[in-house]
Amino acid sequence: MRMRGAVAALLLVTTGGRGFAAAPARVMSEAEAGSRCAPADEALAMLKAQYGEVPYFIADDGDGTSVVVTRRADAGSWTLLAVGQDKAGEAEACMIAAGVGAFPQEPTQ
Repeated sequence: MRMRGAVAALLLVTTGGRGFAAAPARVMSEAEAGSRCAPADEALAMLKAQYGEVPYFIADDGDGTSVVVTRRADAGSWTLLAVGQDKAGEAEACMIAAGVGAFPQEPTQ
């Protein structure tokens, strides 16, 4: 899948199974990246339930893949997801990175 290949080339931060957590970043193989993805609705529900994070920023590439940043405003925690379609055409989210220190910035000119 095109999205998994692209995500595998990025730094992914994840724990085993379908759960995500902040951890030291490392480059993962395409096989590992694919095993770390989850249905998008489940991933977003888990981020909200476990970390209090909700979607803060969504950018669509116009080719079926979106980048989603979730954020918990009072704690500054954040998660970066790539969201696309799996082989069955269902929305799938793959974690790219997570951390603490997400604070909105005013645009500079």
